[in-house]
Amino acid sequence: MPGGLISNTGVAGLTLSGGIGWLRSRHGLSIDNLVSAEVVTADGRLLRASADENADLLWALKGGGGNFGVVTAFEFALHPVEPTLMFCAPLHPLSAGPGPIPHRDEPWGTPPATASRRRVRGLGTQRSAR
Repeated sequence: MPGGLISNTGVAGLTLSGGIGWLRSRHGLSIDNLVSAEVVTADGRLLRASADENADLLWALKGGGGNFGVVTAFEFALHPVEPTLMFCAPLHPLSAGPGPIPHRDEPWGTPPATASRRRVRGLGTQRSAR
């Protein structure tokens, strides 16, 4: 299922423009997961483009440029996705001071084996020279 990095891009624009999304490192681009599409051609015909029907049209939709018709339906390969964590941050009262904040060279624990290998850049604290 496509899910782009830019949240206000529609599924058609995302897919037919390649589809750089959050799952690309594990499952490829959105266009790589396009199984079939229904296309209305310039002469008004409704065609199904898939590996079995109009394969050349599916190939064209997957990177041959544009202007092959208007895509009215998409069928995608689906992949299991683990629960999504959108935001996670520890919250501590101001009265706790800097005590609960670990230094950047202290381990935060071992991520689960199913965790994404993508690195997320975050803010760290620096130890002051004493």
